[in-house]
Amino acid sequence: VSFERTPDRIHVWIVNDSPEPVEGSLTVRKLNFAGREGGKLEEKFHIGPGEARRCIDTKPLGPVSLREEFLAADFNGQTASLLLTAERYIHLPAPKLAVKREGDRISIATDVFARRVAIEVPGTTGAVFEDNHFDLLPGESKLVRIIDSAGGNRIRVSAVNAEPVEIELAD
Repeated sequence: VSFERTPDRIHVWIVNDSPEPVEGSLTVRKLNFAGREGGKLEEKFHIGPGEARRCIDTKPLGPVSLREEFLAADFNGQTASLLLTAERYIHLPAPKLAVKREGDRISIATDVFARRVAIEVPGTTGAVFEDNHFDLLPGESKLVRIIDSAGGNRIRVSAVNAEPVEIELAD
């Protein structure tokens, strides 16, 4: 799921880079950074293997407050978010990140929008995670698999607008 921004419109695309067709409901929401919904569009799509399709024009959501709101899209658990102006002009609240270990994964949750969540193992290089440097929507949580901790014993999770949180890797 991705956004395309032209001078007069914002569209949401679905790209299926798998060998199998996918189908589901694409949901696009206008949200403020605390999670209040200002509008929602939803439509079902069937996307063939190797197909990319422009799916939804966001114009029906109405104007978006550049400093207070953003757009979020979800298709079958694949998400994307779009800020409409540079970060320095946005009124991002300070999220409270909740981080805990669940086996070979870490669970990261937030109360408000968390911009560019980053995972690292302090004091090491070469740590690998299933995902990294992503946005978390208000009230959202995400499980991220630790592929290689590079021998470290702690994980640090931070975001552009959040204080870092560290947890132990050892049981």
